[in-house]
Amino acid sequence: MSETELLSYIMDELKKSGIVWRSDREIFNILIPNESWEKYKKSWYHWKKKSVKTFRKSKNIKEAISKTLGFDYHIWSSTQEKQKSTIKEAIKLYTQNQKSLIDLSDLMPQQSPLSKKQEQLLEKIKVSSVTKIKEILLNNQECLIQTLENQTFILTLLTFLYQNAFYDLLYELIFPALLPHNRSDKKIKIIEAHTLGIIKKPKYRQSALLLNSVKIDSDSQLIDIKTSAISNIRRYRLSNPNLNIQELKEILKAIIKHYHDTYIYDKRYHYYPAINLLYMIKLFQLIFKDDKEFSVIDISKIQADTKTSIQQDADSKEPEKVYYAKITELEIKMLIYENKIISREFGLLIEILNPSENLLNRTQRTMEEFLEIADRFCKDCENKLEHIKRVVNVFRDKKIQIN
Repeated sequence: MSETELLSYIMDELKKSGIVWRSDREIFNILIPNESWEKYKKSWYHWKKKSVKTFRKSKNIKEAISKTLGFDYHIWSSTQEKQKSTIKEAIKLYTQNQKSLIDLSDLMPQQSPLSKKQEQLLEKIKVSSVTKIKEILLNNQECLIQTLENQTFILTLLTFLYQNAFYDLLYELIFPALLPHNRSDKKIKIIEAHTLGIIKKPKYRQSALLLNSVKIDSDSQLIDIKTSAISNIRRYRLSNPNLNIQELKEILKAIIKHYHDTYIYDKRYHYYPAINLLYMIKLFQLIFKDDKEFSVIDISKIQADTKTSIQQDADSKEPEKVYYAKITELEIKMLIYENKIISREFGLLIEILNPSENLLNRTQRTMEEFLEIADRFCKDCENKLEHIKRVVNVFRDKKIQIN
């Protein structure tokens, strides 16, 4: 069966098993609980009508359905006989599990809507500087008490502060005000983990441990979360001021191995672990010139293998994805070819994309961490690092313009 035919078969089998739904949106949310219906409702119409055969670029949808019903992802491309037998068994188990659940949602207390005062505070906060926001919040601490009545306000505030990179405010005032059921939500845990890794006094170990505790629903999410966790451990280990050359070598070997394993996982070759892998390989090669341990990794092949994932995000309607995809493409060129004038390409791209200061900071931080270790442990690397230092200056100049 084609992918859309298999989706139709799944829905038929669910109905036979007594699973009921009142709308397309409801069955979508049953099968794909962590994706936005609004984003996919047009596609869903074509999938349901079988006017297309595949989900095209929506591999995450197949992953989510497989995860929900508990069958192997590769069934999507298996024989019809195998598909039918597997789906029947998976839905049988799924139905049994659903029947064993007791729904208490109608008994559970609901979070309160925003009060008039909270709405007014949010309006003030949205047009204030970070210093003024902190002052507003400290003068209205009753809105930050860890109560059910405050949760809608706190969650709304959390989204705004995170989008605007006010990480230290999140760490100091917002996360402690969340009730446990909200703070343990997967999306909130990921936001808190990223926040811990980027505050003024980063908590890299805490960030990595929190990311490692997140329940992963898809292969793409696994790659993203594991790469972030590895990066936080990397920053923690390499930030040790007493780090010696032998310790550095062992750390880099371990970090490279984990980035590489994540990069080649299921042959996804995503650019996120790839660019981190490249930075660490280049660092190792600069400092330990005579050690050929990683010479078997063809770094030029990484450029070719990441083209698909880069293009997917470069075509996205989400500015942050577009930025990361296109800036990573240039970073890969910078690390592989050591082009002396690559900084001009970065400058042009930044002007075109006009990213936020937050995004510029994240990329600049990665380059500066690379340069700091290289400068510290490689005494004859000055000429080999000049092109990267020029790129860092491009980021600094752009941030001056923003401010």
